[in-house]
Amino acid sequence: MPLILGGSIYLFFRPKNLLMFNFFKEIGIPPLINLDVILPVDLKSRIPEWVIYSLPNSLWLYSMLSFLFSVWKENKQKLIKYLLGSFMTCILIEVSQKIHWIPGTFCITDILFVTLSLIVFVFFHPTLIKSLKNE
Repeated sequence: MPLILGGSIYLFFRPKNLLMFNFFKEIGIPPLINLDVILPVDLKSRIPEWVIYSLPNSLWLYSMLSFLFSVWKENKQKLIKYLLGSFMTCILIEVSQKIHWIPGTFCITDILFVTLSLIVFVFFHPTLIKSLKNE
C-alpha cells in the first residue's frame, strides 16, 4: 500500500517534465488523466509541499524495508545490514545532491522523512528490536 500511495502521489502531482515521464512516453505509456480537467479546484495548491516532494520517498523506503523484512526475517544479521543499507542509500542520495555529485535538489525534509520512515518501520516490527537485544 505505501508503494502504491507514493507512486500515485508522484504520478499525479509531480511536474511532468521529470525524466520518469519522458521514459514513459518513450516506451509508449500514454499520459495519465490530467487532474486539472477532472477537479474544479487546483488540488495541488491545497496539498502541502512535503506530501508531494518528501512523502513519496519515505513511503518507497518503508515499502523496501517491509520487503526486506519479509525476505530476511529469519536471518536478523543480514536483515539489519540490508535495512540500514537501504536507509543509508536514501541519506547518501540526498547528501550527494547537496554536494552536486548527482542531479537533484537537496532537501532536509527528505532526510527527516526517511528517518521517520525507518522509525515507524521499527515501531511496527517490535520483534526486530527484541531479537537484536537477544544477540
